[in-house]
Amino acid sequence: MPSTEKSIFGDISNQEKEYLPLSFGTVPTIFTRMISKVPKSPKIVKLRGDRAFYQPVSDEINLNDFNIKNNLRARRIFTHEFGHKIDHNVANILLVKDDVAKKFIPNPNRLVVDIKPKTIKFASGGSYTKSGVKKTLLDDVLNKQYGKNSVQISNSAQTQIMADRINLKDNIKVGLTGYTDDLIDLKNKIVGKTFDQRFAIRTKYLDDIINSKSFPLNKNEVKILLREKGITYDPTKTQTIDFVTAIKHKLVFSEYGKPIKLKLKNGTIFTASTRDAGTNVFDPMFADYVGAITDNAIGFGHKRSYYENFFKTETIKRGYGKITYGHSTEAFANFTSLSNTDNKEIYTKLMKYYAPQTTKTFNELYERSKLL
Repeated sequence: MPSTEKSIFGDISNQEKEYLPLSFGTVPTIFTRMISKVPKSPKIVKLRGDRAFYQPVSDEINLNDFNIKNNLRARRIFTHEFGHKIDHNVANILLVKDDVAKKFIPNPNRLVVDIKPKTIKFASGGSYTKSGVKKTLLDDVLNKQYGKNSVQISNSAQTQIMADRINLKDNIKVGLTGYTDDLIDLKNKIVGKTFDQRFAIRTKYLDDIINSKSFPLNKNEVKILLREKGITYDPTKTQTIDFVTAIKHKLVFSEYGKPIKLKLKNGTIFTASTRDAGTNVFDPMFADYVGAITDNAIGFGHKRSYYENFFKTETIKRGYGKITYGHSTEAFANFTSLSNTDNKEIYTKLMKYYAPQTTKTFNELYERSKLL
């Protein structure tokens, strides 16, 4: 007899029955509950080359690698693309359920646009009053002008994404200075030392950072993330030192890094950029998470030109740019992937450390799946 047991994922396709448990697990979570609220997917499209994407209009996930069971990268990419599907599908549901939308979107009545009326007086004696404009977060997230398949629940976090962007961009100068100071201090300590002495000094350097209260991971967690990249935790290796020091100072390599003149604690003037820290040691999905949030001030993945091609939210700040639909949906998809695939507990810690406000809001959106 066929099983009558209801899937934790709801009504899903045969492909989803195979792939969703590999990516999202086999026990109920806020993520599986959200998946159970969205329509099942059409057949996943097979692509050539090294690419993958989600198509909102057709609701199709397009993949180049179907080895989701055995390939971590393929597993993370599928989960990432499914995160895009959730982002759009749930927004489509809320478009026609106003009462649910008002409860689902955090702080829906907060004004994202509040332009006061302005009276202009003419020299001739007359005057003209320009009408004010008000727009709530709810109106911006579920923008009726764009309509179905364009709206995204991830835009609910636009203010939090900007807040984390400001903090991470403002940290770059301080972070690069601290990063460079640390490495110079370490270099000076090991000059003229024997191999065993250098090993002991480097080991203590790493232990002191990792055991500090502010560092988000323990040594075993650091080892696990390095192992994902094919790197063995080794105090004598530059990659191990770079990874731990970059995390301490909240840095990730960015190809958009521009040279900045900075001053070391000894008074020396030096030049550095985000091209110098966290190089080839971070998982691409995590790098893309902070890249989406900061518009690649730190991190890497999608190009800045990619983000510019999307609709804009109402959140913009001089010196920090604007939050586009591209920034929010890519951050949301990366969050979804890292929160569910291998070593999810470790990546959750890392996401909270770098981008606490965005991470918290995305988690809240998934928790509110019970309202759908």
